[in-house]
Amino acid sequence: MDTVDVAALRQRVRSLRQERDTSYARLAADAGTYKTIIVKIEAGETKWLDVRLLYRLARALGVPLAAVVFGDAHEGAPADPDDVEAWPARVR
Repeated sequence: MDTVDVAALRQRVRSLRQERDTSYARLAADAGTYKTIIVKIEAGETKWLDVRLLYRLARALGVPLAAVVFGDAHEGAPADPDDVEAWPARVR
């Protein structure tokens, strides 16, 4: 994977959450994290994003990890996008 458009990733998380009419608190609970983390991700206030957290967010949103990271195109995703070990530990 060369680069990830982090601004687009943040927007995808927001869009997916809103499309599902899911609150910050519900998504956080379903993904095993804190509401403030979700708020900070969507607001662009995080310095880095851990791929394991993105994986849990994707699962909670009911989409593949590649859909969160790359969008509908899934370009640049590993052969098995749900294989967390195939992704770098942090997405910058």
